[in-house]
Amino acid sequence: MNQQIIDALNGLIATELVAVNQYFMHAKLCEHWGFEKMAAHLREDSIDEMRDSMSLTRCSSPQAFERGSYLRVLHSWQHSP
Repeated sequence: MNQQIIDALNGLIATELVAVNQYFMHAKLCEHWGFEKMAAHLREDSIDEMRDSMSLTRCSSPQAFERGSYLRVLHSWQHSP
């Protein structure tokens, strides 16, 4: 595959991951402010974006897939007080 195409695909994956983080951050803010329904909706959007952006067949490099898998684990981790 052409390196220029690989670089473009990696850029798209990076953009998707930024969206994941943004949805997750907004979900946490809404949760903190007491907007539980909005927080739940934004968490679901974050998960959907992650699923859309990271699948082995759509990923241009194994390293990017590994990073996405790691982010999924971090996303699902719940801190116990």
